[in-house]
Amino acid sequence: MGIVNRIIQIYRSRTSKTEEPVSFEVYLEAANERLREFAVIVSRLESELLTAKERQQSIKKQEQQFRQQAEQEASLQNAEAAKRYLEQAYSSKTLAATMQQDIQKLEERISVMKERYSELTRVIAEASGKHDAIMLRNLAAAAEIEANKTIHK
Repeated sequence: MGIVNRIIQIYRSRTSKTEEPVSFEVYLEAANERLREFAVIVSRLESELLTAKERQQSIKKQEQQFRQQAEQEASLQNAEAAKRYLEQAYSSKTLAATMQQDIQKLEERISVMKERYSELTRVIAEASGKHDAIMLRNLAAAAEIEANKTIHK
């Protein structure tokens, strides 16, 4: 409930004291809007992850090409060119390894964000359910009061 309470506090601090109190539905809608924004952020991170993986595959393919070119140059007895291609292959390999670490970190961030998203979704659904239950009890109580007034007249 801490997230919903925090959202309520933020909105209360933004509204002045002279304004009418805002209904729970407004808070719930604001929370749902935040949830949608959160989903967009998670989608962007997943997109970045896919792009990084594609880039890493491209770099690995480039490394293979450099190695093949180095082998060709070595078979042609061109040591200088073979050395140059091997150096390029090595730099591609180190770049791919660095990217792998970045990809793992990004995957961890996405996992954490998805957990937070699930928690926020659960909290909002729980708050909405409780609100609906309170509204139904209020409606039932009002109907009972009206029925008692009608009976006692």
